[in-house]
Amino acid sequence: MMLFLLDVLDEAALRAGGALDFEGTFNALAGALSQIPNLNRLNLIMDDSPYTYVPTNTSEDTLHFRQLADDAIVFSTKPLRGEAEKALWKPVPKNRLIAYRNHLVRTSVPYSYTFCEAILDLRRKFGDAWSEVLAS
Repeated sequence: MMLFLLDVLDEAALRAGGALDFEGTFNALAGALSQIPNLNRLNLIMDDSPYTYVPTNTSEDTLHFRQLADDAIVFSTKPLRGEAEKALWKPVPKNRLIAYRNHLVRTSVPYSYTFCEAILDLRRKFGDAWSEVLAS
C-alpha cells in the first residue's frame, strides 16, 4: 500500500512539474485512498515533515491520538500508558484522510466504503473459503 501511495505522489509531482505543496499532496492522497477496495484494511500514519497524514477506513477505532502540547501530537493504534491516561486519547475520525500539523488541518470527505472487521474475522476463520461462507 505504501509503495502505491508513493507512486501516486511521484506521478502527481511529475504532472505538477515539481514538488507538491500541501494541497497537491493532500488531494493526490485523498483521491488515491478513495479508490481502495473495501476488502483492504487501511491504518497508516505518513509524515512528510511539516504534515502528518492519517488515513483509516475501518469500522472500529483502530487509531488514536493525543495532543501532548500545542506543537506535539502522538498517534498510536491503542491508547498508551494504561487506564490512568486512556481518557487523554481520542480516536482518529474513521473512514477518511486527515492531515495534522500540530493540530487538525484538514479532513477529506468520507470514503464511499468502510472496511468491516467482521469480514477480516471470517477470512481468519475460513481462509480462502470465506467468500463461499458469505454467499451461503
